[in-house]
Amino acid sequence: MSQGLNSDCLQIIFSNLKEIPTIYSCSLVNKQWNEIAIPYLWENPFRYLNWVAIDSNVLENFSSVKNISDSKDPLKGNVMKESTVTFRRYENLLNSYLYFMEDNDKKKEIFVNPLNKSPLYNYSTYLKCLDIDRIINTIKNWSSDIKVEPILINLLYIFMKYSKNVIKLCFDPKFQDNNIIILSSFTYLNDNYNILFKEFLSNIKEFECSATYYSFQQCFDIYPSNNIFKFLFTIITNIKSFNMNIPGSFILLDNKFDESLNELSNFINSQHSINKLNLFFGLSFLSNNDIIFNLFKKFFINLEYLELEFENTFNLELKNEKFIKLKYLKFNSFILTKSLIYIINNSVNDNNNYYDNNNGGLEYISIETWQTSDNNHLLLLDAILLLNYHYLTYLHIPIVITNIESFKKSKNLCELFKNLNFLRFDSIIQPQINDIDYSNDILKVLKDYSSLNIKKFELFGWWNLLPENIKDFIDYKKSLKCYFKLYIDNDLSDGFSLLSSYFKDEILLLPFSSHIPD
Repeated sequence: MSQGLNSDCLQIIFSNLKEIPTIYSCSLVNKQWNEIAIPYLWENPFRYLNWVAIDSNVLENFSSVKNISDSKDPLKGNVMKESTVTFRRYENLLNSYLYFMEDNDKKKEIFVNPLNKSPLYNYSTYLKCLDIDRIINTIKNWSSDIKVEPILINLLYIFMKYSKNVIKLCFDPKFQDNNIIILSSFTYLNDNYNILFKEFLSNIKEFECSATYYSFQQCFDIYPSNNIFKFLFTIITNIKSFNMNIPGSFILLDNKFDESLNELSNFINSQHSINKLNLFFGLSFLSNNDIIFNLFKKFFINLEYLELEFENTFNLELKNEKFIKLKYLKFNSFILTKSLIYIINNSVNDNNNYYDNNNGGLEYISIETWQTSDNNHLLLLDAILLLNYHYLTYLHIPIVITNIESFKKSKNLCELFKNLNFLRFDSIIQPQINDIDYSNDILKVLKDYSSLNIKKFELFGWWNLLPENIKDFIDYKKSLKCYFKLYIDNDLSDGFSLLSSYFKDEILLLPFSSHIPD
């Protein structure tokens, strides 16, 4: 079968593979597969080296990465396992790049054990991400007896010469002590190889400042430092994607924050057009998340992708801001606020709510919140009902159906959005004794009155669903071959226990208590 796939098919397959071990296994099939897989293995090898062990077969021209965990559990997936990475693995990776140093630099003997033969590939040509802190940490972990800066300068010079596809620049706020090394190395390259250096950095389209793993609380200044931002903002001006991820283990010193923010603000304002924004701030990091989000104000009208995760309340005056090109919206915060609703409201073009799909139209909405106030859950339904229903294919929202008004609006939503492929309703408030619970009624709406053609459907935390109604609904969805997942209370009644034995592989009954934040 491996010989029956042409290169174009293999490129499509490998471009969709996410697991490095899988790509590595593919690289061992034959020469053709190896040649196509290698670029994907070497887009950012420093990322994997600093987390897990890279195979020493790098000397044999390609590397493998094992035991990568995708877990979001900080204790499992976000713990750097550098203790398992041997000296040999660091040396192999660095030497595979530094073989291509200038001869004059090789004579300086900055490396003790250079490769004796030419690697099969010049791996630097495949690099796409300049993960600067991980590169520095690789050098430091390779040997504590060498000066980091000369090695870093040589590596960067090689990347400047051969790595024409680098589009992403990454910093890690955990390693703020690298500031001096980075600034000094950048300054040296700019002074001595000005044209080449500026050409290299001017291709950067993605910027990321994300903490790679959680740790004990530490103080945080905006990283990289003011001096680095000041250095960069005249060179890098074409950022399209901006990602900042600061976990709750970082404590912000308010008295230093304003100074730290100045050059970050200048760097953001120097960009021509940011259309993808991803911000995550932990609970103890920043009491007012709006400060940083507001730095991107001039780009709101051009944003196509917006992902926000704030453990604090998100309150920003967005009533008059336009988001008319927004196609993807993902939001995670404890409380549903009007600021988020304004984003959805203002994603609608004034031209009768219809517009060219190339210019906007929300296609993906995922909102995960656990409390509502001031009838914001109703305002959210109103905002979604104003959208162009031809475009929306993915919808995940909190929902509170405890009165006839919320029931009718939920019913209208189900009837209008005919192109949904995925629908999830989170019931975020348990009905009180005196409340009317419309949970079973909405199941009837979804079954009898909806023209939805969804492929995947989920209900979370629905409190008073009757087993017979669930069974009736499931029978209907099974006839449509719809994947159905239901999260309900752990304290199952006898009826639910009997019902669970009825579920097949495509229909999952899952306890919801483990999914609710503390």
